[in-house]
Amino acid sequence: GIGGRNAATGANCPTLVAQPKAAVPKNVFCYVENWAQWRKMDARPDNWAAVTGPEMDASHCTHVVWAFGDVCTPTPDSAYPQRYSMTASRCTGKQLGEAVFFEEADAENIAASMKSWRKQNPDIKILWSVGGWYFGPQRLSEIMNNTVPDPPTQTGHSKTLHAQSSNARANFVASVAKIVQEFDFDGFDWDWEYPGTGCLGDDGATWRAPVPTTPAPTPAGTCAPPAPTPTHDPHNCPTDFINQDRANFGATIDALHDEFAKITLLGSGLHPTQHIAVHAFRWHNYPIEHLRNASKIATVGLMSYDLAGAWSSCAAGNSPLYPDSSCTPGQDGVDHRTWDADAYSIHGALDVWSRGDPSLTGTALYAQNTSSSAGPAIPKAQLHGGVAFYGRYGRT
Repeated sequence: GIGGRNAATGANCPTLVAQPKAAVPKNVFCYVENWAQWRKMDARPDNWAAVTGPEMDASHCTHVVWAFGDVCTPTPDSAYPQRYSMTASRCTGKQLGEAVFFEEADAENIAASMKSWRKQNPDIKILWSVGGWYFGPQRLSEIMNNTVPDPPTQTGHSKTLHAQSSNARANFVASVAKIVQEFDFDGFDWDWEYPGTGCLGDDGATWRAPVPTTPAPTPAGTCAPPAPTPTHDPHNCPTDFINQDRANFGATIDALHDEFAKITLLGSGLHPTQHIAVHAFRWHNYPIEHLRNASKIATVGLMSYDLAGAWSSCAAGNSPLYPDSSCTPGQDGVDHRTWDADAYSIHGALDVWSRGDPSLTGTALYAQNTSSSAGPAIPKAQLHGGVAFYGRYGRT
């Protein structure tokens, strides 16, 4: 009851106070893997998309993301074993850098699925996405920067640029716009994991730059010098590489924005929109000034999952809402910044991405550290956290 006690039973009850609802729109993004079409079950016919659509009630979602597309380049992805898209049938007759559906049946199944989802939820927004973890960081970096190399050799990554490399970014943008228009997607979702991390080592085979070393003097009374001292974390790419990725990513967002402005969606009369999935807290490698602009990037989704697992120092949730006090994460293996433990949670990630001074731009913006006052200042209305619907084993 209002007084905190049930009049009939005498039991204590909490007093509920009505809270005003915020006017911020709530988005629920539902990712659908294109490879789910090959999961056969007795209850599902082969023409599952045409009959019922994927096993998902679209009325629970505001957005559905069809994940993931591929790109046509000679560089392999990061799957095991690695896959070469240029030798696959999906890239036959395609230009260097073009974005394509990954599965041969995607074109048919996405059309049937979209019809089913829009019947369930007439307000649903359906996006196409390119990227993902096994896509790897390197291929989009090469496309953004027009530095796509020739096919790799037996000794490793080719150091010679492809003859059509200078057209890669334009081909990518044009192909994304074409697929979005042809299949009546409501927009495009960037899932580059992650900008600024796809650099190559001197061996021409690894993605990461080798550990730079500084000369060490030979101590008195010894014959051999001590081991060289690393100057930065072995997983971090050079600053020039990160800056180049960030700048050309922003230029590609601008180019796709211009192409989408030429497209009018059927029914709504609106233009397609761009969306992005980003690292849970490592924001420095992204073109933040573009992400702050909702007319260019409508929503920013945080990949706030895989925050703990077998690689962690403790057993904790995959997508914890709040940080686990028993976990003490160390230095970020890619960004070589030491993040607070609360960044490793949905609440903490949202805080990291929303805090900061929105007037900061350029060098001053990216030079910020990871203090509780520093951040990219993405408007809260554009942000949403991510939750994984799968588990990870951990250590105890």
